[in-house]
Amino acid sequence: MDTQLIVEKKVVVFSQPNYEPAQQLVNLLQNAAGMFRAIQVSDLEQDLTDIADSYSMVVFITPADFSNAIYLAGAVTKIAQELKIEKLAWIAPSAAKNSGLEQGLSRAREIIDNSDLDVLILRHAPVFSDLLNFKKEIKFRRTLSLPLVDNVLPWIAPEDIAEGVYRWIAGTNDEKPPKVLTGTRQLGGIDLAQEISTVLERNLDGVGFARRCFNAIDKNRSGDLDQDEMFAYLTELAYSQEEAEALIDKAHTNQDGSIDFDEFIAGLGQYLAKILADLPWKVQYVDVPRSTVLYDLSLRGIEEKTVRAWLALINSYNGTELPIYQSSGKWLGRGTTS
Repeated sequence: MDTQLIVEKKVVVFSQPNYEPAQQLVNLLQNAAGMFRAIQVSDLEQDLTDIADSYSMVVFITPADFSNAIYLAGAVTKIAQELKIEKLAWIAPSAAKNSGLEQGLSRAREIIDNSDLDVLILRHAPVFSDLLNFKKEIKFRRTLSLPLVDNVLPWIAPEDIAEGVYRWIAGTNDEKPPKVLTGTRQLGGIDLAQEISTVLERNLDGVGFARRCFNAIDKNRSGDLDQDEMFAYLTELAYSQEEAEALIDKAHTNQDGSIDFDEFIAGLGQYLAKILADLPWKVQYVDVPRSTVLYDLSLRGIEEKTVRAWLALINSYNGTELPIYQSSGKWLGRGTTS
């Protein structure tokens, strides 16, 4: 019987570093054994020798790219045509129709659309993973500070964007993409805080919390804790030397020189339960001026230009509704989007 050699198809993924929808797509491509090889690119000025003979190119436009969207559209179209790339995907947020931001993004879309390539143009609602910029505030203050006022949006999960694009690359999706890929619910600031609270509460179950504590103490990733690791951890929590030694002795049931996870739970179960009882999981939404978000995120090392662009995106819908597009679920191959 004849056998057909399966050759990996190279897929170029252009995005800003650590952009979650792009990372999710790369994971899907890498997990497709033998079918695709993902090549990540964050600078079109770099040596692009590696992307020669690529099958597809996916371009993710992030808030950091808004001011250069038209230039990027022209540059990637030229590269794709010169390298004879078969498929080109252009992925960008959708801003309110009459906003200046949307005018620039629409012009970039036209450049891609007018190429002679097999093109996917996917516009999407604001992405949940953009809220990762607020993770330190959520972790330490248990607050989410945004200038949403009464604005609600159908936020989309990054994995939904990645899944839809992957299905298009793989040729398993011939449905027309929705005008805007959206989630299934309109969420305001309070709703977003409740969603995050639900995730935190779910992650703070007893065994899961114990496992995360265990892994945090296990600095050398051996799978067992030695007495020095345990002692250092307990003294950081203000236990006296005598108290720490007593807890370690209680946990160290088989006296083999190390403490495994079962011993850890048995010895420190009461302590972990107390921590869980005192640990807040509910996140409060705080409506703040744009300038507050700009200041806070700039202090966390995010470029002012990027913060301003993201704020312009979510605030472009003030007084204008971004509807839920039911065709989003159909395009993703399921009844609803997550």
